[in-house]
Amino acid sequence: MVHVATTTDDWDLESIPSSELASLASPSMLAEDDHDLEFPGVPPPPDYESAATLAAIHERIPRLVLDSFIPILTKIQTSLRIEENEYHIVKDIDKAKWEQLQEYARCVEELTLSDAALPKVAASVFFRLGQLQGAKNPLFPVLSKLHITNTTSSPIPYLELFFSTSLRSISIEGIASSSKMTVASFLKKVGAQTKMDHLVLHSISLLPEISDAIGYCLHLTSLELTNLTGLLDYSPLEAVAYLSRLKSFRIDAKDATRASPSWMSFPEKPKYPRIQSFSFVGNFSILQDIIKDIVDAPLLRCIYIEVTKYNPIVSLGKKATGNVPIKEIIELISGRQQTTMTDFTFIVNQGLNAFPDKILQTLSNLQNLTHLDISGTSIPNLDKALCEVTSIWPKLTTLRFPLTVTDAKASPGLTLSTLHRIAKSCPDLRLFQGLIIVPGTAPSWSISHPANAPVMKHGLTSLLLGSVGNSQLNQMTSTTLSLVHYVARYLYAMFPNIEECLTLSNLHPSFWTQVHECLKLCRDAREIDRSRENPISN
Repeated sequence: MVHVATTTDDWDLESIPSSELASLASPSMLAEDDHDLEFPGVPPPPDYESAATLAAIHERIPRLVLDSFIPILTKIQTSLRIEENEYHIVKDIDKAKWEQLQEYARCVEELTLSDAALPKVAASVFFRLGQLQGAKNPLFPVLSKLHITNTTSSPIPYLELFFSTSLRSISIEGIASSSKMTVASFLKKVGAQTKMDHLVLHSISLLPEISDAIGYCLHLTSLELTNLTGLLDYSPLEAVAYLSRLKSFRIDAKDATRASPSWMSFPEKPKYPRIQSFSFVGNFSILQDIIKDIVDAPLLRCIYIEVTKYNPIVSLGKKATGNVPIKEIIELISGRQQTTMTDFTFIVNQGLNAFPDKILQTLSNLQNLTHLDISGTSIPNLDKALCEVTSIWPKLTTLRFPLTVTDAKASPGLTLSTLHRIAKSCPDLRLFQGLIIVPGTAPSWSISHPANAPVMKHGLTSLLLGSVGNSQLNQMTSTTLSLVHYVARYLYAMFPNIEECLTLSNLHPSFWTQVHECLKLCRDAREIDRSRENPISN
């Protein structure tokens, strides 16, 4: 196995098989004033570090998007051989072929590399290309997007070859522990010498060296740390809070375990000064470490939280009380983001414990919400809780309540009259999801009595409804059909423009399917009346 590590200054060869060692120059031969590796008669490549030169290149060359390194190697295929399912350089590269490779590489704007592709490219190939190119000028001067997938525990030896001042986006999946310093060094160099604004690290263990390197990427506006593994200590990652241009931060730590925080010193500066969107998936204990800094961000508009595991008894340093942790998190958000928050999603995938019953009263402080999604577990006495809320988010366009039932006796749904109140309070609502409490018998219906017929012209177009309890809804008796007609008329009276109605397999689907069919008939009848009133002349 060939293992080549790169640094920000030159190429260092850690181990090369003896069969290949003779054909490769030692790192000491790579001094800037040493021309032994240059081809006689081949003019040096232009200075791509010049902004004017880069601009000229961008104007005149075509753009290439490559999903592997193989198209580049085809330019020197006469010097290559496949051995044990790997490309190896087995003879000197002809200077004309090298020029062709350089010219081709100068056009590559986006490049994807994966060790899953076969045949693979031996590390010695990348090393040799780096030797020939030298450290002065990048081989890929217009490369702006670099994607690397490392599916095995093998090291990543070739990052320096792909450095370019044009880099704006880097995505790395999988970092072997042996490559942590290589990756960290590369990120620091990119952070210092480019304007990279988007970084994705996927399926990695977020080691302190990597966390520290992220802090050097001063131009980042978007950071995604997804499918993190191993131990996660937020203390080194706190450096992210001081990235002054960061607008979007996504962290998926569902497979990570919280590590005891280490002590680190950071400057007394505002944290997350420009963050607008924060997304978290993972253990509640990890969330607690991060959220304390996020909630004070002055420009925060969107929060997505998906808790995969939490203990509803342990509180944030206070006396143990059931459900308190979630309550405290939401109180923090609602108390400090009353004017800026527009999008809030809170999902608990461990649905054995209900949300706090006062959660809606707390969330009512967020009066500028346009999107509210509470899912994963039930809200006890939801209808009563909504009745106690004095103001129901007047700017909402999307409202999702839990469809999970932890205790049917706790009344996790809402009545049609409460849905009517929501519709009146939220004129811009376009999507609603929730459980409906269906009465035991159909109440009287009369359009002449507005209390019984809430006629309005609301713009809602999408419904996702279900119901719990009331076992008679599973049987299509005359009583059940009367309830179907009552619910359908009530919904159509409020929402004449419904385009999408969805049912759930475990929440009386047959009943709601009949309701939806009746709504379709109502819409068809309306279209027939329109045609009757405005006949098309022949």
